[in-house]
Amino acid sequence: MKEFSSSSFQQKYILLVYPTNLTVRFYTLQLSNTFIIITNLEGRRILALHPNQLNPVITTANWAAGMYLVSIYEGTKKIAVQQVLK
Repeated sequence: MKEFSSSSFQQKYILLVYPTNLTVRFYTLQLSNTFIIITNLEGRRILALHPNQLNPVITTANWAAGMYLVSIYEGTKKIAVQQVLK
């Protein structure tokens, strides 16, 4: 499990990556402006998600092996990027 946080990011969000059971968990206290975009390293969009629940779980079972970038936005501002290795 890998947890990502920074001082400002940690106040509202926690991103947990579980490589053994192929899931990414995203915990937030605020949903109204939150948007998640996942891309591979070539820049191809794998998933775009506007969470409709406080704890969305993203399953990575169908993803090809490799490195992915999970970008988290508040409105149009990118507030965090986390690498995910599958």
